[in-house]
Amino acid sequence: MFRNGWWSGGLEMGTRTGALAGVILCAAVFGALGVHAASTGLIPAPVAPRSPPASHTEPNAAPDDGVHITQEQVEAWLKAHVDTSGWLLIGYTDDSATLAWIGIPAGPLFGLDLRMEYFRPQASAEKGSFNSAATKPAFDCVNRRKMYGGMMLYAGNGLKDSLGTAPFGNQSWTPFVRGNFVDDYVMELCDRMSAGAKPGPSQGATGDGQTAPTTGHMTTDQLEAWLKANVDMKGWGPIAFDDDTVYLAPVDARAASTFQMPIRIESYRPVPTKLTIGSYLSAIVDATYDCVGRRQKADKITVYSEHDMKGRSQTEPLPKAPWMKLDPQSAADAQILALCDEALSGASTDRSSGEGPAGPTQADVDAWVAKTVDPGGDVYAYYDDDGVYYIRGAFTRSASGTALFTSRQENFTPDDMGQRSQTVKVELDCPGKRVRVTEGLGYARHNLEGPATPFNTSGDWVSPQLAEQSAQLERLCDMTAGAK
Repeated sequence: MFRNGWWSGGLEMGTRTGALAGVILCAAVFGALGVHAASTGLIPAPVAPRSPPASHTEPNAAPDDGVHITQEQVEAWLKAHVDTSGWLLIGYTDDSATLAWIGIPAGPLFGLDLRMEYFRPQASAEKGSFNSAATKPAFDCVNRRKMYGGMMLYAGNGLKDSLGTAPFGNQSWTPFVRGNFVDDYVMELCDRMSAGAKPGPSQGATGDGQTAPTTGHMTTDQLEAWLKANVDMKGWGPIAFDDDTVYLAPVDARAASTFQMPIRIESYRPVPTKLTIGSYLSAIVDATYDCVGRRQKADKITVYSEHDMKGRSQTEPLPKAPWMKLDPQSAADAQILALCDEALSGASTDRSSGEGPAGPTQADVDAWVAKTVDPGGDVYAYYDDDGVYYIRGAFTRSASGTALFTSRQENFTPDDMGQRSQTVKVELDCPGKRVRVTEGLGYARHNLEGPATPFNTSGDWVSPQLAEQSAQLERLCDMTAGAK
């Protein structure tokens, strides 16, 4: 829970993100494990325009009209040969059909499951003959670009009988291309997200008796409830999540110019892999970070059959995983970049003992503020065991007479999402002795520095339960007494 004071007790955890920690850093991991976890949220979508077909010369059991195949023939062939439940045909050639898992992605940077079903066997120098393949490239709607990594090959149609991974793409960002049916489909998804498209129902059963979120997209309150019910968080803090997975990092992480840090993965549903373990619910990705080069690389992954890194396990080295750039627009990468910036500047990066005093006195707080905080024009309000609170800008009044203002908090230690400072919009009802928050922004560094990460709030009214809380409410009411 974000620690923006007792009156922010209704704050939800963090923000959803199609974070690079889950898309780019783990791209090599997904390729090595053959992971093709389904996105959630069903939407109707038409078949996108197909690319120009090649000459059809080997009909075999494939659809054939003597010249070029038709969409009707492709659909009939798919129905006869493979299970396409949950998949959408987005394009085809005379050799294969390409399908995408149906759904609106979680954010503008996302991984998309793609599947190729071939009408006749294909040859691979590394793996021999194969009849179907799958890959999970990364797509960036903001910069209209894509990145492909490895491809999983299968001996049979329908993604059956894994042959392992083969190189596919150069693992670097390239622009979208109009007329490429995959890119056209992704650009349509990007446009739908920009227009505020909402997903439909998603899967809820995890397959192991637990319950995953059952709305089309994971919300932050669902994430918090799911973590509380299923995961032991001791020593770990979430840095990003999507509709399939939550990513966590150690709360006591330290950075250097180059350092190693594990990223923990907890999945809502079992994730199938090509490893002998079959599927996993949790994993540890050991990664190396280069602060000077602002890049990251996965070194190995250990997967576990149960949550909390328990049950059967299997480790897979990733010696060929490429270096990937850290992206400051990714919530997870922003946390790592903040650690890097502090390490390179010589500042403390101890996130366990924190930067502020425990059980502080006013003298402790004053000394800590003098060393750490630049209040600027913000007005000091009070402090508690979590941090120091300020009021930003002027107070105003709502039509009902409540006071409206922005509060700023500087945390003594990073909160559960690794953030050191936040702002929240506050509505204060002094006669009713209650307060609520309506929206917030979190920052990985003190003084509201670094990328701003929006987080949701419940919007519920909260009343003080302790004498200390009542005194803090009275302090806020005194400060807003002159608001107009």
